[in-house]
Amino acid sequence: MKKQVLAVIVGVVSVGWAGQALSQTVISADGMIESTSGGFKYPDGSVQTSAVNAGEPLQASGDCVVPDDDNSARATIYTVPAGKRLQVEHVTFGALNLSSSESLLPGIVAQGRLFLLEEIVGGTFYPGLSGGLKIRSASHSVLMHVGAGFSLECEVWTTQSSGNDRIVVVTIAGSLVDVEP
Repeated sequence: MKKQVLAVIVGVVSVGWAGQALSQTVISADGMIESTSGGFKYPDGSVQTSAVNAGEPLQASGDCVVPDDDNSARATIYTVPAGKRLQVEHVTFGALNLSSSESLLPGIVAQGRLFLLEEIVGGTFYPGLSGGLKIRSASHSVLMHVGAGFSLECEVWTTQSSGNDRIVVVTIAGSLVDVEP
């Protein structure tokens, strides 16, 4: 025989059957659970008041130029607007003007944390492009969250001078999600 219970819970209560020890799970259901007001509160204190918002798709690009007389550079790619959270899912780096023996170490800076990505070594020479460009690229699946008001930046280091300014084009793809203040 299946046990059925219909109850309106007011205040703090313990749920269980008479004569049965309570488990670590306070409430478990074999079916749908509904909140008619207020939403659902999670252990971290956050409250979900509506269905998950997949967010607005976002793609942003920026250039990080490493001057010939320097070995590093930093540039802002995107600043997250108020009331939003950026979920980055993909990062692509394209480097121009690398010498054949030069290595480049790209990274993404978000909320004061540096995420290093795969080292790009040397450039592939394309003689038909603008007198011969050396181009190298790398693409990464990532998962990082950036809060409202924070900037997502590219930071790049090179191992040597190439005789030219090195241009690193950074593209991020992900989504902007609404957050409660």
